[in-house]
Amino acid sequence: MSDHFFHLSLSLVTREDSGQYYFGFEKIIPVDSESLIRSKQPKIYVVKSNKEFLYVGYASQSLITRFGQGFRAAGKNGYHGYKWKKLEQVEVHVFVFPILADTSAKESRLYFEAIEAELVFQIRTHTGKWPLYQNEIHFNNEFKKEAIRIADELLAELQ
Repeated sequence: MSDHFFHLSLSLVTREDSGQYYFGFEKIIPVDSESLIRSKQPKIYVVKSNKEFLYVGYASQSLITRFGQGFRAAGKNGYHGYKWKKLEQVEVHVFVFPILADTSAKESRLYFEAIEAELVFQIRTHTGKWPLYQNEIHFNNEFKKEAIRIADELLAELQ
């Protein structure tokens, strides 16, 4: 386990009803960690199915809130939500980070987006493919060395 993050594994199930998509967590490992997915601590989450990487995301809000946005979206302003929301079950790996003390919200967001981008790139480098439903990544070079190092740790946890 790393000093930089806490790793949670979730089994997420989805269902569709009259064109609306819904999600629920079937199991959370470790089981006493539900408060972390409900917290506003920064999170990098990785969605996988059958060992295939589907998506890498960043959230600074509750994961329940973030996933709710991705599942409820129906095209307003061009955003249709998660492309993987139609899959019946996926694995979600959540890496929860401590809040950066004395750091502005913008700088914190840039820091975690740099880790997210490096992780997506490392997945591409190691598998030969981008995550299947990855639409975008936010690049920046402000935190390059640290982002690469942490992304290495995340990828090691995922393999």
